[in-house]
Amino acid sequence: MIEEKLDGGLAMRTLRSAEDVRRCAEFNARCNNPSEGATYECLHMHFPGMRWDESLLIADESDGKIAATICLIPWEMDFGGVRLKTAQLEMVLSHPEYRKRGLVARLINRFMENLPPAGYDVSIIWGIPYYYRKYGYSYCHYGNGYVTLPVARIPDYREPPRGALSADNPARYALRRAAETDISALAELYGASARRYQLHIARDGAIWRYLIRDASHPVWLVEDTARGNRPVSYLIYDQSGASAARIAECGADSHADALTVLRLLKANCNGVIHVGGPAGSVAVKLARSLGSVASQPEQWLMRVTDIPAFFMKIAPVLEKRLADSDCAGVSADVVINLYRKAYRLTFSGGRLAAAEDIGFRDYSMGADGGDLCVPPDAFTRLVFGFRPLERLLDAWPDIVINPSKRYLIDALFSETPAFIHTPFHYVAKT
Repeated sequence: MIEEKLDGGLAMRTLRSAEDVRRCAEFNARCNNPSEGATYECLHMHFPGMRWDESLLIADESDGKIAATICLIPWEMDFGGVRLKTAQLEMVLSHPEYRKRGLVARLINRFMENLPPAGYDVSIIWGIPYYYRKYGYSYCHYGNGYVTLPVARIPDYREPPRGALSADNPARYALRRAAETDISALAELYGASARRYQLHIARDGAIWRYLIRDASHPVWLVEDTARGNRPVSYLIYDQSGASAARIAECGADSHADALTVLRLLKANCNGVIHVGGPAGSVAVKLARSLGSVASQPEQWLMRVTDIPAFFMKIAPVLEKRLADSDCAGVSADVVINLYRKAYRLTFSGGRLAAAEDIGFRDYSMGADGGDLCVPPDAFTRLVFGFRPLERLLDAWPDIVINPSKRYLIDALFSETPAFIHTPFHYVAKT
């Protein structure tokens, strides 16, 4: 529990009761929008693993008025089979009457202080442009991207020649809203789809239950009626009248399944379908091949909580990369210098034996600054595989590499396909 007196008769503290949840939800609804208010309450009352003592508020002690809020949404991120405890920073909001007093900064700094003791490996956020950089967050991996496909470009089904088999006849498939009884099928379909991405958000049955039962999220199943209504795919989508449909996520794992999804949506849409997801998803690749137009995707902001602990956590990923490379069985030190602080990775026989904070390391002219001197923003992109080293050098010419360790650095940090989508918003029932 946190309770701290601030200047001006304000106090910062953790949530203590359902009444605190209700008041903070009303504050978010009033000062942001009703959807955010409903989501705040839904998260704190129903989201799996959500803790009131990890959400913070600032209130005016004179009348109890809420001045600012933030909350922590807990996720697990799968990184090559390693589960990273992930804290999503959300509901960052201050009351207009209390702005320009540094309240959000106080909340975020306390939020970050709380992450290492709670065992969080990484923190993520969507945020206003540039602002969260000052708290150590870096842009890394795409999200919220989509391609816009006119439905006229989706080919209609044609009967195959007599005697030929066809698996893509839309008449044999049905699209229906998912229910709680479908949770195991959804978890299985999502797991199969997400495995193509080395970095993705883990989503178990409890998360699907929250989305369907509590958040009224628009989750749908595609069933094969010719095979006993067997689920073949899922999607998260909504539709605005007959002119536009938007797919936030599609679990189609084959060209035929993705084409089936588009044809099913085409039956009720006479305009465009916005197909969301990473560029590597089957549905997005199909939509691109049919002549869609791509939007400019946003990027997640990410921050490693404790760099030495993080390296030890992802040791199995690094060790597998070494084993699959020309560096199998290597024994060597790699010093990574983020200019204000450096870290030493010690490999022995291809295993990561230690990761240490070695403090400031001189990188001035003639000094041995380490094997990789890299600005923190570029480091985050490198370590999470958003960009390989060679694609960072143009934007960050201050990256300095020890040529004798370049082979090892390239083996350790490779480009990583990722799909990071964290659905949590409450969707009002219609």
